[in-house]
Parts: sequence; C-alpha cells; structure tokens
Amino acid sequence: HKEYRRQRQMCIRDSPMPHAPKTMNTIALPRILLVFDTSALLVGKTQEWQEYIHIGNCYLPQVIYDEIKYISGQTIDPVEEKVAREFNRFWRNSGWIITKATATHALLMPAAESHHSKQARLVVAVAQCVFGLSQEQPDNLVVFVTNNQPLLQRIQALNVKNLCAISSTNLLQWCRTGVRSLIITQKLHDMMKVSTEVPKPLQVDINYKYQNIKVNKPLPPIKINRKLPSVTSPLKPIPTQNPATQNPSFANSQENQVKIRKKVYKKPSSHRYFTLSVSGDRQPGEPSFLALLISILLACTGIFITMGIAWGIYQPVKFTYYWNQVGLPPIIE
Repeated sequence: HKEYRRQRQMCIRDSPMPHAPKTMNTIALPRILLVFDTSALLVGKTQEWQEYIHIGNCYLPQVIYDEIKYISGQTIDPVEEKVAREFNRFWRNSGWIITKATATHALLMPAAESHHSKQARLVVAVAQCVFGLSQEQPDNLVVFVTNNQPLLQRIQALNVKNLCAISSTNLLQWCRTGVRSLIITQKLHDMMKVSTEVPKPLQVDINYKYQNIKVNKPLPPIKINRKLPSVTSPLKPIPTQNPATQNPSFANSQENQVKIRKKVYKKPSSHRYFTLSVSGDRQPGEPSFLALLISILLACTGIFITMGIAWGIYQPVKFTYYWNQVGLPPIIE
C-alpha cells in the first residue's frame, strides 16, 4: 500500500499542470471574411461550398442573393439554372451571412456608357458592398472571391489594407492544401505588423514664438524695479488733528468753524445707525436703554393680552377654569 501511494505521488508531481500559464505571447491572426459573387458560385457545387466555411465566415451580398434566386427561376442557361437551384437548397442550412454593407469610392463608379446596363450595375453594387464590408470590419481581412478579372483588378487597385481579391480556383486550392496564396499572406503580415507596432512618443518641440524659452536652460530671474517697504520699518502714524488746529487763521474765522462743526456731527439721512449705549456717551438721536426696555415690555404685555382674548373667545370654558384656578377676580359675563 505504501509503495502504491509513493508511485502515485511521483506521477502527480511529474505530470504537467492542466492550467499552467503560457509563457509565449501568441498573436492571433485576423479573421477571414469570404465574399462571393455569381461568377464564383456558379462554377462550384455543394461539397466545395461546404469546404469554404472552414476558411472563414462566408458572406453573400444582397444583390448576389437576389441574382441567384432570379437565375434559378429562369431557363436562359440550363447549367447555371441547375447550379443556382442547388445553391438555394444548400443555403437553407449553410450558415452563410447576407450583407447589405455599401460604401462608395472614386474607382468604383460605373462608366458613362454602361450606366444603364444591368451587368454593369450589378458589378458596381458588388464592388461597393465588398468595400463597405471592409470598412465595417477594419480588424478582419475581407477576401473577395470572383472569376471576373476586371472586377478582381478593380478591387486590388483600391489598395485597402484589409481587402484583397482572389479567384475561386485559388480559394479551392487553399481549402484542400492549407497553403494560402501570396497576396493573402502579404495582407495578413501587413495587418499583424500594424497591430503590433508600438506608437512612438510624440516629440514636442517647445519653441515659443514670442518667448525665447529653452528647456535645458534655467529661466532668468525676474527683476522688480519697484522698491517694497521693509517689514521692520515702523509705519508712520496717520495724523488725526483737526484742520482748524493746523491752520490758526482758518480756525479764527467764524464761518469756517460752522463748516467744521457740520462736517463733524452731520450724518447722512439715508443711513441711520442705532446702538445701545449703556454708558453715558450717547449720541443725539439714539434711544436710551431704559426707553428700549419699556417698549419691549409693553410689546410683550400686548402680545399676552391678545393671546388671552383669543383663548377666551375660542375656548371660554377652559379659559374660565384656568382663570379661577389662578385666583384672579371672576370675569363678569
């Protein structure tokens, strides 16, 4: 029993931890979004369409979906009609996605002579849908699958970082061999390079136009020409003498003496200040303490009398009972 326990402990010790942290920083590849047109779908079959889902998410523009349904109901080309009907049966449980994305570009505008052609309008609508999907999914690689060489070159000429175009043959080879085409490898490399680049810190050149300030040199000291008074110097007292005492000739004049008295004792009529002066120094116009006390007592007496009258009017029984309990003379009714 001891030997069994020892061997089990050794196995547990030597076995790798199931939740051990990964030491290598792996960078995830961008997702692949496959977009198809009629030229790529009408040359395939159900087995090939099922293999495309292993590469990435499969999208179908709304105009292409409507065109496939239109072809499956027409007898213009029996081969295309047969493939279109097979694709409609495959579509029900395929997991493919219909996209209505669209965006305009200067290189995706229709030519003037083919503006009214149905095929030209279809090509422009598909190209704008593919370009719009790449703008909606900037972190994913949109791969447009088409056998139309002019349209393929038109998409490549846009030079969008997350958009490229390949033929259905290249896509089928990618599915069966697992080897990507050169253009897809290059696009993935460019997208991963952009996502892993560390942005450089901004180098700000601190040069002011109106101030010659340099970062490496200290600022010059500030010069103050104004002389401030020293703290230790005593303040000069403000003279409080009367102008009449400073100028004897001015004081001797009777008219000037009257002006001085008016200036000293006159108060503005709009501002009155009442202060209680307990001491005998009371200015003219101020009420005395005794007069103010008497007015307060009279006011309180008037309030009590008013409250008693109101009590006697609204509750005469209680008022009469309380009045007799206090011992006051009875009220004559």
